[in-house]
Amino acid sequence: MDLSINAEHFLHKRCSDQKRSLYECVDIAYAAGFRVIDLNAREASPYEIAKLSDYIGGKGMRVNQSHLPFNRYKKENFEDFSKSLKKCAENACGLGSKILVIHGDEFDFKTKEFSREAAIEFNYELFAPIAEYAEKHDMKIAFENVFEDNFDGHPRFCSITEDLIDLCDRFQSENVGICWDFGHGRVQYEKGEGYLNELPKLGDRLIATHVHDNYYGNDIHCFPFLGMMRWEECMQILKDLNYKGDFTFEFVYDRIPDELLVDYMKLIYKTGEYLINL
Repeated sequence: MDLSINAEHFLHKRCSDQKRSLYECVDIAYAAGFRVIDLNAREASPYEIAKLSDYIGGKGMRVNQSHLPFNRYKKENFEDFSKSLKKCAENACGLGSKILVIHGDEFDFKTKEFSREAAIEFNYELFAPIAEYAEKHDMKIAFENVFEDNFDGHPRFCSITEDLIDLCDRFQSENVGICWDFGHGRVQYEKGEGYLNELPKLGDRLIATHVHDNYYGNDIHCFPFLGMMRWEECMQILKDLNYKGDFTFEFVYDRIPDELLVDYMKLIYKTGEYLINL
C-alpha cells in the first residue's frame, strides 16, 4: 500500500487569488516524501500533459488516480458533460493514471423520473464509454461513495453503500470497482449502524481510497486525528479486506502559508506511514 495525496489541492495559496502551478504542486508533494500523487490536469492540452508527465516521471513519481468531474452542481447539459468526461479521462491517461474516480450520483431530473433502478441505468449509460476507454488503456474506474446533501431537494444516488455496490456490479467487469471515501462514509453513516459497518461490505470491489477526517457530520476534509474518525478500526478493516490499493489523502479546504507548507506535508506523510503500519 503506497501513500498518495491529491497534489492539485495545493494549487490554492493562502489569502491570494494567485495559484501555484501543477509543477509546484508536484514539487511540494515530492519534498514531503510522496512519490505517488492523485492528479487531474483537466484543462491541459496534450502537449502540456506530455510535458507534465515527463516531469513527474523524471522525479521518480507516478500518478495513481485522477478524479473525473461531476455535474450535480454545475448542471451542464449531459451531452457536453460526456465530452468533458472523455477529455479528462484522456488527460489522466496521458499522466499515467491507473484509476479514474467517479461520482455515480448523476441524474437528469429535468426529463426523467427518479428511482433507484433509473439511477443505476442512467449512470451505467453515462459512464460505460469511460469504462470502455479505461479498459482499452490499462486503467480502471472506481465509483465513489457520496452522502445525501439534499441539493435542490433531489436524492443523491450512491450515498447508500448498497447503491454503490449495485452500480459497480451493473458493469459486470473486473475493470470497475469502488473508491471508499472515509469522510463521506462517516457523514452518511454517523448515526445508526455506523460507517464502520459499511466498508466491509465492499469486499474485493475496493480498489481506491480517499482519506480525510471530519466531525459533527460535516464534510470538511481535515487532517486525520483532527476529527472523530476511528482510524484504528478503519485500518483493521482494510487489513481484513486484504486491500492492495493505495492510501490516498484527499484534502480540500485548508490553505497553508508557504513557510509552513512543506513541514505540514511532511507531517501528513508521517501520519500516513503511521496509519498504514497499524
